[in-house]
Amino acid sequence: MLKILIVDDEAIIRKGLENMVKQWCRFRVIGVADDGETALQWLHKTASLPDLIITDIYMQHMDGLKLIQQVNTLYPEIKCAILSGHEDFHLAQKAIELKVCQYITKPVVSQFLFDSLEKILTEISPNPISGNALYPKDVVEITIQYIRNYYQNPALSLQELADHASVHPNYLTQLFKRRMGIPCMQFLTQVRMEKAKELLLQSNLKVSTVARHVGYENPLYFSSYFKKWVGVNPSKYREA
Repeated sequence: MLKILIVDDEAIIRKGLENMVKQWCRFRVIGVADDGETALQWLHKTASLPDLIITDIYMQHMDGLKLIQQVNTLYPEIKCAILSGHEDFHLAQKAIELKVCQYITKPVVSQFLFDSLEKILTEISPNPISGNALYPKDVVEITIQYIRNYYQNPALSLQELADHASVHPNYLTQLFKRRMGIPCMQFLTQVRMEKAKELLLQSNLKVSTVARHVGYENPLYFSSYFKKWVGVNPSKYREA
């Protein structure tokens, strides 16, 4: 779990980032502040320090660069990322000097933020993750095995797959697609269609029975989906 403090003087930016992070169960916003001074006060009072501070640069009272300088001195274990709407060479150079771990430009793109947080989490926790959390590859492997075991269940859902892997559904979908090339629910359909093709060619079961065997309660829906997936309806496929 990557614990995050967001520092930005615009409430809409803070809320927007917080909502993005909520999509992914491996990251959690534990605090927000509207400038560097408020952030330092929060750090001084909190019982649980963040792993990462995402801070804007241009703020009143204390800007992001001064905040990072203070954090590097007082809390060297905390990583800092810059959030800025300006692509400035001198700013980038200063960020390097301050050992900023990530430069995030506004407007923030969800996928870029996710990839950045994943990278930072990997740097912070290179060793096996403790507790019930799993490595991304383990999440995918567990999901694949669960689908292969329970594809016959018509009610098998994305939420059930996510619950089994102890991750958020959005995170599971993104992770699975990145590693397998297709979303997990599309992989479920692929498994069902492959099993249906096997049954059609290797048995004399009725199409309606085949449908039930691969997780479809409605034979007409199954036939329609089979034709869309394979190119011909189940009966034609069997004849061929």
